[in-house]
Amino acid sequence: MRGPLTSERSHLLSASSEESLLSSVASSYGGMPEVASHHATVASGEDTLKIYGYRTSKARTIAFWTLSIVTLGIFRLFLHWSEKLYIKVRATPCNLDQADMMLVIDDHDVHTIRPVVETKAATGEHLVLPNERGDEMIQVDRFKWFTFRKMKYVWFESECKYITPADIDSTVKVSVLQSSDQSSGLDSTEVARRLLTYGPNLIAVNLKPILVLLFKEAITPFYIFQVFSVAIWYSDQYAAYATVIVVMSLLSLTTDVYQMRWNEYRSGYWKTTMEGYWDPNGMTRSEAGSKDG
Repeated sequence: MRGPLTSERSHLLSASSEESLLSSVASSYGGMPEVASHHATVASGEDTLKIYGYRTSKARTIAFWTLSIVTLGIFRLFLHWSEKLYIKVRATPCNLDQADMMLVIDDHDVHTIRPVVETKAATGEHLVLPNERGDEMIQVDRFKWFTFRKMKYVWFESECKYITPADIDSTVKVSVLQSSDQSSGLDSTEVARRLLTYGPNLIAVNLKPILVLLFKEAITPFYIFQVFSVAIWYSDQYAAYATVIVVMSLLSLTTDVYQMRWNEYRSGYWKTTMEGYWDPNGMTRSEAGSKDG
């Protein structure tokens, strides 16, 4: 009887050792893979982004606006200086497929908050998304997406991650682009569907009003510190010194706003003479007209 028992014990120990080995390997790589997690790394072109999913709630929204009003905007001002702190106050961490706000961190550790939008099909209609190979469009009732630096990231249920449709379409084979079934182009209905998925084939840089630029620059920590400093100097009868600081600060603020406006012009604010739509199968359908970007 001792032989079978010893063999069975050795088998159990072997299974236990294998399980512990798998657990240690999984932990060393950040744990076992999940269907949808709170965090993911998205690579698109030369950019590698870290995204974190967050979901807002009514209780946090009410508390946020209550504190902002009670403190006369001071609480909101502190959160404006830190995107990471702002999203921790406004929302709670959640899986990416349930998020309505996205915290995006780029290669330079710059934190940006982007809203997640859900596009739904009208009654009796459907939307389209490319499959994982990019050679076929699949029908869906809705899809979620967010934009970051003019790029559109769409949540693909089959892949359980955010992907730019352009990255999927870049893998399409030449034989698909040369297929005869697309030689006549797309009809107006299919163009409208794909326009919802891909958006217009242009980069529109909208100019912000001067007052908005002035306000956003004036509430930066540097100018807020200048306001408190000048108030103290005036109260201590250093009027001449405080006036010089006010004049210098106004000149600096004007220069900063002018530089931001000039950068917006250089970024590509232009008027196009042709409105076109890009189709993932390589066919382009354009209509004459003009549009301000």
